[in-house]
Amino acid sequence: MINYEYTDFRMDNDGITFDGVMDGGVLISIPFADDTPKAIKNILYAMIRWNIDEWLRDNANNGYILEPGHLMLNARMQITYDSSGTSPSYCIVMVITDFTEVKNQQEIWIDDTYNIQVETPELRMEFKKYCQQKLNEVLFPIDKN
Repeated sequence: MINYEYTDFRMDNDGITFDGVMDGGVLISIPFADDTPKAIKNILYAMIRWNIDEWLRDNANNGYILEPGHLMLNARMQITYDSSGTSPSYCIVMVITDFTEVKNQQEIWIDDTYNIQVETPELRMEFKKYCQQKLNEVLFPIDKN
């Protein structure tokens, strides 16, 4: 089992995004960054490790070795709010893809979603506080004048 960190990959994280969802809701997507709390990063690292190991088991006969420097990682914390009054949902989403096209090579697409609601109340609160901090930085910046 190889231990990967998000910094081992080429990153595809372009900042906070807001997308509309059905019924007037919104999906808020926050990229992983250096200041993401360690406990949240550890969940991402476990997701990466498990999914890459699974991919390697499923593709053992193709002879391809996954090298993080040749793979693109999009890792985000997501909040989905539905205007129907249901509670927001919180998750970590990651997608690993290859970004080079090599002839006769299998395309790599590894994705996973982890529901934060299954975690301890402390970790859920840390996740929410971090996401709130990042949203405040974007939506309500403090004037330095």
